[in-house]
Amino acid sequence: MKSGITAIVGIIGFVFSLSLFAEGDPVAGREKAFTCTGCHAAPGMRNVYPSYRVPKIAGQNAEYLIEAMRAYREELRTHATMHAQIAQFADQDIENIAVYFSQINVKPATSVISAFKGDPLAGKSKATLCITCHGEGNTTQSPATPILSGQYEDYIIHSLKSYQSGERENAIMASTVATLNDEDIQDIAAYYAIMESRIYTPAE
Repeated sequence: MKSGITAIVGIIGFVFSLSLFAEGDPVAGREKAFTCTGCHAAPGMRNVYPSYRVPKIAGQNAEYLIEAMRAYREELRTHATMHAQIAQFADQDIENIAVYFSQINVKPATSVISAFKGDPLAGKSKATLCITCHGEGNTTQSPATPILSGQYEDYIIHSLKSYQSGERENAIMASTVATLNDEDIQDIAAYYAIMESRIYTPAE
């Protein structure tokens, strides 16, 4: 009985902590986000090496953006530029920026990609292992889980391969992608990339 109560308290604490994540100040976040917009508000901007499009983060789940930025700050995700930009940010700064980008209300820039590395139709059946958490469209299992629908194909490919290599640390993702080959990854990425969703790159 005691262990059950402890588990319930733990779950409540976790849910409560997630709710706090989304209570940042978007106005303060906009002021701090100038360091982010150079890349994340430039449609089609590419990371130099390895080469992939800078991810769309406007409209993304705030809780996921918080966790991602913290991971770059603590170098749990490897990216020299991201770490340099975020290293001096306090938790409150990160929460403010995340809420700003999640709520930003700017007309989405049009970015049509007609050619994919993968096959979206083949990716649909392969993505069943992803849909449980990432869903399709704007609904994910948890607000701390990123929306993949509408994300750039090459960024999804980069992310999945980073979990495979251990460059990104997440036990669930590592086990999920462990058996995927390059074709599987490309097909899944193409399937999600072709979808419509609320995430986009704002042209500010």
